[in-house]
Amino acid sequence: MDRKEIFRKRLAALLADSGMTQTELAEKLGRTQSLIGSYLAGRREPSLTVLIEMANIFQVDIDYLVGRDAPDTIATHSEFDELTEAEKLDLIKFKEFLISKR
Repeated sequence: MDRKEIFRKRLAALLADSGMTQTELAEKLGRTQSLIGSYLAGRREPSLTVLIEMANIFQVDIDYLVGRDAPDTIATHSEFDELTEAEKLDLIKFKEFLISKR
């Protein structure tokens, strides 16, 4: 899945999870609802300024919005140091499974 598709899916999920409408997000961003719709349809990509504003609104990292959260990030935290490499891989696969259910 490319970064544009990841952004589109994550934006849709954030809207759904927050209960915010496209119109409400557009108002918070000072943009139009049709622009938000074009992001969700994959026809346009947001500017850096809009990405920063979205990250602040949804309280997520920009890296998350654009798909730069590496799948192995979870296995690098010190609390997982005692896990074997195979266990870390299982944890990564489980994380991906949970995300795919959204």
